[in-house]
Amino acid sequence: MSSTHALRGVNFGGWLIVEKWLTPRLFTDETSIDEYGLSQSHQGRQKIVTHRDVFITESDFAWCRDHGIKLIRLPVGHWLFESDEGYVPQLKWVDWTFKMAKKYDLKVLVDLHAAKGSQNGAEHSGRVGAIRWSECQNDTIDLLCQIAKRYGKEQALWGIELLNEPDAKIGQAMLIAFYNRAYAALIPQLRRGTRVVFHDSFRPFMFSGTIQPIDGYPIVIDVHWYLFSFRFADILPLALLLGFVGMTYQLRVLRLRRRQPVIVGEWSSVLPQKLFDSVPRSHHNRLLSKSIDMQVKAFEHTNAYVYWNYKAEGRGMWNYRALQEDGVITLK
Repeated sequence: MSSTHALRGVNFGGWLIVEKWLTPRLFTDETSIDEYGLSQSHQGRQKIVTHRDVFITESDFAWCRDHGIKLIRLPVGHWLFESDEGYVPQLKWVDWTFKMAKKYDLKVLVDLHAAKGSQNGAEHSGRVGAIRWSECQNDTIDLLCQIAKRYGKEQALWGIELLNEPDAKIGQAMLIAFYNRAYAALIPQLRRGTRVVFHDSFRPFMFSGTIQPIDGYPIVIDVHWYLFSFRFADILPLALLLGFVGMTYQLRVLRLRRRQPVIVGEWSSVLPQKLFDSVPRSHHNRLLSKSIDMQVKAFEHTNAYVYWNYKAEGRGMWNYRALQEDGVITLK
């Protein structure tokens, strides 16, 4: 698994923003389904604090350095600085992340994963339910400016991502206007060379080239591509699927790069369940290895490709570290 151009990265998902499917034990004996619900009781808040202290430790940064990881994508929420809506502030752990990144020569992409009002209504936005982010755009820009003011001069800061996975129901014009306003607001507080990253809202070619970069402050588009969601993924034979997807990914990257740099901020080895069910369990790791090798080759002309996720409670497809330790991911 190698690339001559792109940074290899992992997401520290499920840490500062908890997700039940990644860390189900955290929700044992709880009726809540997301971090908002867990934060509404003293017991839940204590669980969150303990989880943050133990899920990622200094040894994880050392492991990343020793296994070819160069970039940490760090999902944060609108409660980073203060206890908004009962959430436990994240500041202590974000400060510590930069300290560890500097020590272990890693770069950090601070990703606003959960904006006030929720930009997608999903669990990873902190609260499942209604999408009211459009009413909170100014709050989002204020928060991004706070992040830039605190970390904008840090040598470990690779970039700031303006908003993770805004729902496709949010109008294109509204998002483009927001991205441009946020970019302009951040520039004065960032070190030259710091990247400002925007997510494509799963409509890459509608957003490509819509933000004009200011010299010294690169604009980067972030795409999230998962094999299991690829059209026809559940009906194509493996070899045909990987070949077709690999070619499609490469063409998409090359096309997007004409307008701005590209990162794949989330990807994984996970294949359609139907494909797994069609072969013996003993062959599953081989399938995962093939899917990883194909994608890394396709991503070599990006600026970075960042696996979701670095770790999870269970070993397997969503746990990069376990895949590495079990020999499914091999570094060349």
